Amino acid sequence: MLTTVCICNHMRLQCYGMERKSLSRFLIFQNLGLHQYGYHMQHIPSHLKVTYHVQNLYSLNSAYGSEHLLKTLLQKMKQYNVRAMADIVINHRVGTTQGNGGRYNPYDEVPLSWDERVVTSCSGALGNQSTGDNFHEIPNIDHTQTFVQKDIIQWISWLRNNVEFQDFRFDFAKGYAPKYVKEYIEGAKPIFSVGEYWDSCNYSGTRLDYNQLAIYGAFIG
Repeated sequence: MLTTVCICNHMRLQCYGMERKSLSRFLIFQNLGLHQYGYHMQHIPSHLKVTYHVQNLYSLNSAYGSEHLLKTLLQKMKQYNVRAMADIVINHRVGTTQGNGGRYNPYDEVPLSWDERVVTSCSGALGNQSTGDNFHEIPNIDHTQTFVQKDIIQWISWLRNNVEFQDFRFDFAKGYAPKYVKEYIEGAKPIFSVGEYWDSCNYSGTRLDYNQLAIYGAFIG
């Protein structure tokens, strides 16, 4: 799926799909000359396997392609003045071993080896209450923990400075308080950031209501 968003005199291109060949398909864009038509940002999965079940944040080898292939693409985009936007999935993370209640909450033998304090109590672990909405399928990260904030800033700074992503797209940004997004942006200093935030539409049974003013009001405040 391709979507475009116009931002002042820049245009953002989002290439989205869960197919394993998606990253290989991204390479096609380096030969299309999209920079000539106002495309200056491209959203790319930075560390995903095939779903949003994130585990090892520092592993860039995935079903989309190798770390080398990803870095080659980013360098090529940079040559054409197209900025790469990393998908920052930090609301939730899949554990590596079973912990409290048999849930996969601890993160052992991977970078950022967190214990169960890092997962919110809403997800059945030992952390604090979530500061946002819950993503029920996967353990939700407790962003109130100081060591979590430090580790996340270190990781996204690595994406920004070593991997050379220039922009960030925060996945499920409604899952934790905006002040943490602000802290992460100030810590890693991307050129541009955007957050994924939505509200559920109003339905009458299975039919979408024409009047969605309540949702608009929630966004506007």
